[in-house]
Amino acid sequence: MPAPPLLNQPVILVRLNWTLGVSTNNMNVLHYRYSGARPSSADLTSLCGIISTGYGASQQALFHLGSVLHTIQAVDIQGTDGQQGITQVDKAGTKAGTPSPASASFMMGLKINQRYRGGHPRLYFPGGITIDQADTQHWTTAFTSAALTALGTWLQGISGQTVGGTQIGNQCVVSRFRHLVPLDPPVVYDVISRTSLQRIAQQRKRLIG
Repeated sequence: MPAPPLLNQPVILVRLNWTLGVSTNNMNVLHYRYSGARPSSADLTSLCGIISTGYGASQQALFHLGSVLHTIQAVDIQGTDGQQGITQVDKAGTKAGTPSPASASFMMGLKINQRYRGGHPRLYFPGGITIDQADTQHWTTAFTSAALTALGTWLQGISGQTVGGTQIGNQCVVSRFRHLVPLDPPVVYDVISRTSLQRIAQQRKRLIG
């Protein structure tokens, strides 16, 4: 299989790795533009530390004690010679109660300036606990609003940070395919807003330990 087309714009990929109970293979992938100098491994490790610090009490309060932000990894994905950094976090949620199934997720939609059919950019965060469910298919209005505000504030706070000679810009989305055809080079879209639905999203692979 040929290698995917290379990105020719300055973008940092951020992986949020979660442990949900006994399930350890849970991930969110974010992208941010950057300007200035290309980041070193030390710069990217510093960025991971900043992101970890930003994940504080208001974010942890959304999630059950068994939902743990385990590690954060940042990679410069421009070209083939980008550096990477990683930080161990191990911050658990602080909400006591009966957890929702590991597959139950809070979905954050990422709005970009592009019209399209089909799936849109989105992030699947761990869900809450059973009292956060209005019914078997929906989160409560209160949980949905709190999650969008707290997580959106955290993600927005990454933009504007400086590590070494690198300035972190807007959150963005990297599109690598259009109608199943690889884009060469990939196209980068800025995230212009974040949205949420009360519907409980599903990530069934998270049920596998």
